[in-house]
Amino acid sequence: MNVYNKPLELVIEGCKGAGKGTTIGLVEKGLEKAGISYQVSAPFNEVRLAHQAKTQEKDFAYLWNKSPEDCSLAENMIEQAIEDARAKAHEQAIEVLLFDRGWITLMAALEDGVFIDETDKQNRLKKAISKVAPAFFLRVTPEVVMQRRGSLFYDKSSQDQAKARVERDCSVRDEICTKYSSRIIQVFDTSEGMLAFERAAAAILEKTLNSLNK
Repeated sequence: MNVYNKPLELVIEGCKGAGKGTTIGLVEKGLEKAGISYQVSAPFNEVRLAHQAKTQEKDFAYLWNKSPEDCSLAENMIEQAIEDARAKAHEQAIEVLLFDRGWITLMAALEDGVFIDETDKQNRLKKAISKVAPAFFLRVTPEVVMQRRGSLFYDKSSQDQAKARVERDCSVRDEICTKYSSRIIQVFDTSEGMLAFERAAAAILEKTLNSLNK
């Protein structure tokens, strides 16, 4: 039983194709079996769908590098989605709030953002890390990302351009994890697929149940 008056927050991070959705699904099953109430929030996806419904744009990622004002708008939309999820979980007395991506993804997006100046950028990065609880990180190589989700990066790009984007995305997230290692609960290599997802989910579930029982 959660002895706190607010949900225990878990953040599952990783590049596209790292297995976040599958791993979260396995954690959900474990929480259900243990009789733990939970809520899943995917702030980036929620904002993307809301922005698409409002503007007919497929994604809102272009806002990050359009202008300082648009970058700030995208950041604020993500932050609001996170706070809305927290408020809903608190209102419903949920024990565990699962975030599908959070501050690492936000910081990776801000790396490509447009800012007033370098001070503005650093202030935004510091602010981002304070928004969500420490994270579990699912790590895969760029080659695995291309195998699993490479088509997402092709769009109007060549395969070489898509590969370069994937490599940079993986590199930026790895650098963030290294720099802010104190905010990373555990890193899992999920390159092997389902067996790796199951191992990661089991470890996450064990740590979650231990935290709830403290």
